[in-house]
Amino acid sequence: MQLAFRTGFLYTKKYVGEVYKSMQPPKFVVIMLVLIGIMLFTASTGFMFAADTNEDNSLHQATATAMSKGINMGQLRVDEEITINEKVVKETLIREYVNQSNFHDGEKRLNIYAINSQPAMIGVESYNTFAIPIKKYLKEPDDQTTVRQFENMIFEAKKVTK
Repeated sequence: MQLAFRTGFLYTKKYVGEVYKSMQPPKFVVIMLVLIGIMLFTASTGFMFAADTNEDNSLHQATATAMSKGINMGQLRVDEEITINEKVVKETLIREYVNQSNFHDGEKRLNIYAINSQPAMIGVESYNTFAIPIKKYLKEPDDQTTVRQFENMIFEAKKVTK
């Protein structure tokens, strides 16, 4: 039998091993840390999914509303052609994009790449930059992430007979 001495007390090797085992972190703490990490990852992924879905819906609705409000009804009645008023479409697009968005965290940016009166079309891109929970807790220097959406809308006639 091997003996170990510690400050005048006599311990067996078996007891010393048990003391070292009790100094290891309990399995419960390790499991809880892993579960908290999984929870943060899931929350961050859900947050990004919600932001992406909101950005997609708000951009699509704003573009459709702007194009509908920008149609020149006089031109449509007389020539049976769809043309749009570009100024009205731009103003309505910006106003509707701000009103449609339900996700108010972060910084939003809207780029209008192309707008044309005839054929009636618009190309718009939007960015939403916001902080996500997992990057905050990992203390990364840049805890921001960005979602991007692009929307093209063209109004055209399939077949015209005059």
